[in-house]
Amino acid sequence: MHERLSQREQVIMHLDAWYSITPQEAISLYGIYRLAAIIFNLKKEGYKIKKDMHYTGRKRRYAEYYLGE
Repeated sequence: MHERLSQREQVIMHLDAWYSITPQEAISLYGIYRLAAIIFNLKKEGYKIKKDMHYTGRKRRYAEYYLGE
């Protein structure tokens, strides 16, 4: 029987494999709607996670989180 990974574990594995994650990726790939909250907790645990803000042509913005040093 396979254990289901927690949302926290899914985000960590995604960052390890792909270096960055956006809220849209978190929703579409893992069904995670509160990525910022998970990132906040990971930072409290000591993970070095950086954030870049991106702006779309429709005056919208989104964060991209990536592993830092």
